[in-house]
This record gives sequence, structure tokens and C-alpha cells, in this order.
Amino acid sequence: GTVYRGNRDGDVAVKRLRNFFSEGYDFVVEVNVLARLGHRNLVPLLGYTCDATERCLVYEFCKGGSVFAKLRTPRSLTWSDRLDVADDVASGLKFLRENDVVHGGVKTSNILLASSEPPYVAKLHDAGLGRLLVRNEGKPVIPQSAIDNARGYVDPAFSKKGNVVAASDVYACGVVLLELLSGQLPAWRSPTWTSLAWPSAPCSTPATAWPVSYTH
Repeated sequence: GTVYRGNRDGDVAVKRLRNFFSEGYDFVVEVNVLARLGHRNLVPLLGYTCDATERCLVYEFCKGGSVFAKLRTPRSLTWSDRLDVADDVASGLKFLRENDVVHGGVKTSNILLASSEPPYVAKLHDAGLGRLLVRNEGKPVIPQSAIDNARGYVDPAFSKKGNVVAASDVYACGVVLLELLSGQLPAWRSPTWTSLAWPSAPCSTPATAWPVSYTH
């Protein structure tokens, strides 16, 4: 969904959810589960709305923007910064795993920096958002648009499993590490994503970086 910048006793980020997310009681229960996931390397979920027409999640605003955007800006991240980001991502994923939560969307545009200046603290955004998706026979129905936006980070076995599991986060974390080291975007050889390739030069057409848009 679209992310907006708002203000409520300070800046916040408001994510407006689309209609492939669950409604009513199930939505409220799962949001409350996610709200209790407090960790230094997760963007805190501060609140939500759930009525007949709107479902939104309110997060802490991260002033440094996304790691994706930083990697596209020359000399913005030193090697030390990149190692710190990698350590923070691993720490956040370890915490999620210990709490039986699958992130399901690990990519550099979902890794945000708490401050605009070093030392940086990297935080995983959208942690556990898959818990809020509409389900079919117990499995979350992952929209094709979400899969398309995560190409290169998605577990190649996804097309066979039809579901995102903890191992999918491990795979995506490995791709993020390669991106941190190379500064290049992941690419794929085939629509089925049976292998991972890396382009010989940085991609000149970046995907959408966070924040997507702002409103006041």
C-alpha cells in the first residue's frame, strides 16, 4: 500500500492497506500480535485503523529513508555502515524467528534507517505483514503485485511451495547481503526464478523506494 508522512506528537508513517488484507476481528487480533513485537531492529507499529472503508497502519517515522535509496547514492554508506546494516537485519530476523513470525518481504526498500546521519540503526519495515493477508485454506493469499515488486529477493522455491516460510526470509537476507556488498540490484534469469543472477552494472531504473509519497 501507499505510505504517507503524517504528524501525531511527532512525525509518523501511515501505510494505507489495499483490499487484499483481512478485515474485522481477524485483522484486529493480528495487528495486536504485531504491535507486541518490540525490537531495536524493527520499525515500531504505533497504531491502526479498521473501519468499513479504510485500514491503515501507523509506524514510527524513520528519518534516514531506505537502505535501497542509500545504496543508490554514491558514498552514502561506508563499509562499516553496510556491515552494521547487515548485523541489524540479521538481529531483527532472528528476533522474528524466535517469535514464530515470518517477515515475508525482506528487501532493501523495506530496511529503513532510524536517522539521516551515522551511526545508523537499520530497522525492518512491514515485519509480519503477511499475517494480515486474506487467507485461503489457512495460507495467506500473496498478491501478484507484491511478488512482482520483490523479484530477485523471492525464494526460488516459492512457485512450488506457494507460500512464504522462514527459509524464504533467510534467502532474501542473503540477497540483501549481496546487494550491500555489490551495490547492485538482484536480477533473475527466468520468470520461474529458478536461479539468481547479478547484472554487470548497477540498474539504472530503481524500484520504488520508501517513503512512496507524503501528505500532511
